[in-house]
Order: sequence, then C-alpha cells, then structure tokens
Amino acid sequence: SVADTALQNAEKRRDEIAAAINQLQAQIEEKRKELERIKTFIADYAVFQSYPSELPLELQKTPSPAPRLRLLNPPRHMVGDKAEKVLLQN
Repeated sequence: SVADTALQNAEKRRDEIAAAINQLQAQIEEKRKELERIKTFIADYAVFQSYPSELPLELQKTPSPAPRLRLLNPPRHMVGDKAEKVLLQN
C-alpha cells in the first residue's frame, strides 16, 4: 500500500542519514587528531626555536583527543634557567 511504501521510504532515508552522520563524525575525529598533531608540532617547534643553544629535556606529549585551544608555554625549568642567566648578567 501507499502507507507501507511511505514508511519504507522514510526508514530507508533515516538509515541513509544516520550512516552519513556516522561518516561525518569519523571525518571530524580524524581532523581533530590532525589538528592536535599540528598544534603539538607548532609548540615543539617554538620550544626549539626559542632556545637554540639548549635542547628541551622533553617535548610535548602525544596529542590527546580533546582539542587544546591555547598554545603551551615552554617548560618551567627552561624559563627558569633563561631568567637566571639574564639576572646573573646584570
């Protein structure tokens, strides 16, 4: 009947939309991971660039699934060492 066909069409469309949503969510998750890898690289690069004469003792940790909205500061011990050198020069 027409009602059965309409119900079948609606169920088919529901399943197509659910599948599309799942696919888009997977793509979003991949993009989030890629974004985290890039943010980590940028933070690590900034550490190396800021302290050319010293290598940092540890780089940023592997990207986590939760997105970080701010850049990380350099490690405290490196900032302290740099500040101590500046203070001792004066």
